[in-house]
Amino acid sequence: GYTPLHFACESGSVETVEYLIAHRADVNARSLMQDATQQLKGEGRTPLHAAVSRGSVEVIQLLLQ
Repeated sequence: GYTPLHFACESGSVETVEYLIAHRADVNARSLMQDATQQLKGEGRTPLHAAVSRGSVEVIQLLLQ
């Protein structure tokens, strides 16, 4: 499943992303996938994937800092 940071990035909420990062949210967390093979390969969506799919440049920049 998604973490709170995934949801904040997907919604484009800059303030929430800033808050979560300041409180040590894992910017590299990967969402759990349905397929165990994908999990073993380390696949899954990161908060950055969620921000990119939203097109939120500000959130993307925060995640890359």
